Amino acid sequence: MAENPIKIEAPAFGRTAAQWFAEAPTSPGAPPVSAVAVPNPLDESVLAVLAEWPAVHESLVADRLAKATAFTTANGGTTAILTAEDAANAADISAIEV
Repeated sequence: MAENPIKIEAPAFGRTAAQWFAEAPTSPGAPPVSAVAVPNPLDESVLAVLAEWPAVHESLVADRLAKATAFTTANGGTTAILTAEDAANAADISAIEV
């Protein structure tokens, strides 16, 4: 029988999820857009486009936080299932070993 190259260890799931969640950019707050008087129409048009950025950024942060939370929750469920199955399989194996 060929060796299975995929190895899943339940404790690693929790550590990976926690690390990913800690590193996910979920902090609110966007860099401020300059409110300095603009000397020409090009600068004015660029600042007009940038004026929407803080609101867009806050929306993206909220969405990212929701998705990161959902991922972490789902990963916790997967970890619990794998841990329980591993314990059940170990008990089954122990029961049939002589």
